[in-house]
Amino acid sequence: MTKVIGEWIGFFIAILLFSTFVPLQGQAASSTPALNVNVSPSKEEFLKPLGADAQGDLNITLNPEGKLDDISNELRKPLDVVFVLDKSGSMGPLYGNKLDDAKKAMNEAVKVFQANRLANDRFGLVTFDTDVKDVISLTSDLQAINKKVQSMTADGGTNYAQSLERAGDILKDSKNDKYIIFLTDGFPTQAQEEKYFNFSGNVRKCNSWGYCKYDYVRINSHKTVYYNVYTNGSQDAYILDDDGYRIYVNTSGTPQSIIKSLSTNQALSLANQKVKLYSIGFGTNQELDMNYLTKLSETTGSKAYQGDTSNLSDLFRSITTEIGQYAMKDVQVKVKIQGSGTSFPGKVKLADNANAYMDGDYAVINLKDVPYVLGQTPSATSYSLPLTFDTKGTYNFSDVSLSYKNLSGSSILKKHDAVKVEIKDKIAPTFKGTVGFLDTSKVGQLIKKEDRNSESNQFDLIYTLTPDATLEKADRGTLQTIKLTQILPEGITVVNPPSNVSVKGNLIEVTFTDIPYNNGSFSINKLTQTIKLQANWAMNQTFQNPTVSYNDSNAGARSVILTAPKLPIIAKVVLEDTLEKYSGDAYGNIEKITKNTNTLIQTIKLKDGEQELAQPIKSMVFTGDKTAIDVTYSNDTKKRLKLVPSFEIRGQDSNEVIKNGSVSSEKVKFSLVDLIPGEGVTYEYKVNNGSWTTFHQKDEVTVDKVGEVTIKVRATGGFAKANQEVTQTVTIRKLVDNINVDPASVTLFVGEKITLNASVSPADATNKDVKWMISDTGIVKKDILVTGSSKYGIIGVAPGNTTVVVESVDGAVKKEIPVQVLDDFKFKYPSITMEPGEERNIKDLLVYRNGGLLDTLLNRQVIESIVTEPKDNPSFSIVSKDNSMFIVAKKVGYGSVVATGAKVKQDGTRASSSMIVIVKKRQGTDGSGAKW
Repeated sequence: MTKVIGEWIGFFIAILLFSTFVPLQGQAASSTPALNVNVSPSKEEFLKPLGADAQGDLNITLNPEGKLDDISNELRKPLDVVFVLDKSGSMGPLYGNKLDDAKKAMNEAVKVFQANRLANDRFGLVTFDTDVKDVISLTSDLQAINKKVQSMTADGGTNYAQSLERAGDILKDSKNDKYIIFLTDGFPTQAQEEKYFNFSGNVRKCNSWGYCKYDYVRINSHKTVYYNVYTNGSQDAYILDDDGYRIYVNTSGTPQSIIKSLSTNQALSLANQKVKLYSIGFGTNQELDMNYLTKLSETTGSKAYQGDTSNLSDLFRSITTEIGQYAMKDVQVKVKIQGSGTSFPGKVKLADNANAYMDGDYAVINLKDVPYVLGQTPSATSYSLPLTFDTKGTYNFSDVSLSYKNLSGSSILKKHDAVKVEIKDKIAPTFKGTVGFLDTSKVGQLIKKEDRNSESNQFDLIYTLTPDATLEKADRGTLQTIKLTQILPEGITVVNPPSNVSVKGNLIEVTFTDIPYNNGSFSINKLTQTIKLQANWAMNQTFQNPTVSYNDSNAGARSVILTAPKLPIIAKVVLEDTLEKYSGDAYGNIEKITKNTNTLIQTIKLKDGEQELAQPIKSMVFTGDKTAIDVTYSNDTKKRLKLVPSFEIRGQDSNEVIKNGSVSSEKVKFSLVDLIPGEGVTYEYKVNNGSWTTFHQKDEVTVDKVGEVTIKVRATGGFAKANQEVTQTVTIRKLVDNINVDPASVTLFVGEKITLNASVSPADATNKDVKWMISDTGIVKKDILVTGSSKYGIIGVAPGNTTVVVESVDGAVKKEIPVQVLDDFKFKYPSITMEPGEERNIKDLLVYRNGGLLDTLLNRQVIESIVTEPKDNPSFSIVSKDNSMFIVAKKVGYGSVVATGAKVKQDGTRASSSMIVIVKKRQGTDGSGAKW
């Protein structure tokens, strides 16, 4: 039988250990975002002390399911947010002028809301000191609220109750999601309430200046009771008579306790309205009660933060960012603890320390909103519902439910299985335990610098276990195999785990030494373990409640669930530059902040296509030239954030990309290819030494310049790095479009030479030089005596046809000049005889030396001149007609015809040939043409 009981207890412990993963009855795992809850007692049994109520609590684990695959078309619901700001005297110059920091933080909150607001978001304001001062009802005009805040002055006491009541009044008719951001720097010192009085008699009454007198009064009406706690520690409560005199009254508790109670009642009222109260304690633990602020906030299912001058603006930005997330809202767990339908052995009540409230017969605990980001399932979270039991026995809570509004705003209700709690007057040894942070102020402002892990993003978690039992002298045994199991939030890992700490994924197990007990006491009174943890990316997380399992040598396997710290772990990734710093948060937001004033400049989310990247930031590092930031997200997605614009140069005609430093043969244009994210970005460009000119991010700018062109681009606003210029230089050539060569074609005899002259157009071409080449150097060769790019000399080498090629050095134009080299020439006959009046065509008389008529080549390029000798010979003359040259005989006589070549030979001479012409009358012929 003992074995069977032990097995069932072991099974129960296994359920407790892994309760985080247990969904509600009938709920299957799904990719659709949803919430499930697991409710179980924190121990198998609770002790009912003699003459006192048993203290027990239900452990509540909220288990989100599913992921968001796409939020591009999703919008959160509209918000109504009321700022409730403390302007008491302790916020003034005599105490460090905290009000200035509050005003600055308000500026930051306004910036975040302005950047992320929806059209139907509304905002309100309540300022307070001893009483409520300024009130602005819900409005869309954030600037009007901020203007009022900036004009605040510090004076008076600190009244939580009336300021929260007034904020609740502002929100009472709201249909939007409702939030209050409550900032205070001290303990609550004032409160008021209406009470009915019915008495008469002589009383001592005083005015505000301290003058007191005795007077007869009769009061039978409602009066406002003013509760006060003064800086010297004194307390009082009074009402005012019709003359304004204070009549001090007795109270059932201290005024201080009543002040806190009235403020707690206002938090309960806000919880009933489903208003989330974010509290910020602006001061040290000596100046304010963070536990009390936490209780107020957690009653509404929200959080409390502790701030100082260094992080107040950061906290305001974090809270305003968190409020604006796409989330499951109005999450509640209700447990029926009294009334019809319950059959408990005794009475069940909410414990005094419960951050919950009664709604009829139900204990209601408001849970925090559950933000969903793209592609990730939120971590599970833990809560506790402390209860008291006045009688021992078994309590079955059969009416347990979870309700919430899903991401679409629809109300969801889920029933939970019955929860059994055992109350006994004697229980087996158990543990009391605490879980806390070594430095509570640090966990709210962890910073991962760039991509490095260091002390700034690490913190210490301390577990303390105290064995607890009412032992009798005869009780002997050992608490064995003591093991604490903690599920770590996503993104938190253990740094250098001690030898007794094992890590399995996001589960850590701490093993403790055995604890014997006998003679009415434990051999070890306390076990402690400190574990160093590290936030690997930006987060806003809380710890789940850990479970302690152990084996009692007498009672068998046991377990107890401890309460984890309620303080959220807030980590950011920070990258610092000279004048600015960049901060990445748990929702994918990247902030640009002025370093010396910690003032927000802008906030953005990077995009992957049209989809915003909303995952936590894991690291941010500058690129080598610091013109961009490489951002890595928790899912290892990488994205580059440009701080300096990039532009691309293209040819105006070809539209081809022209690289920086290259040469272009066409005029260019340029346009932006990498834009700077953020609002209000302005782009400017400058060409060479011109002035800066503004242009639109989609403009294509043409550059009508040639030669070396330097283009500079810069951006201001948004995430642009101020005064950071991007420069590209290209050389734009004006090409040669034509080459004229004189002569355009060449005919010359072997040994003759000629100079070709080239001229290019346009006249302002970047490079007007040309280069020459002979196609066949066996026919002509270069005349080395002719120099200069535009001139080229050639010499005939051998008869034949070839070309001389001339090309612009820029490669744009090429021409070929045909060249014909002829053999030397001569007259066919040494002499001819003609009759007066006869004509002979010279082309029929000139031949190459090696044979063949010159024919059509008889022109100025070949034969420069054909003349008579003597020059004015009366016997014949040379006449040009019909594009030919003729010898025309006139009268009897003789002389010579001399033909001279057009080209100068390499030796400086010219080709030449002569023939004798005899003119005589016909006397018969023998056919001879010889001279006689």
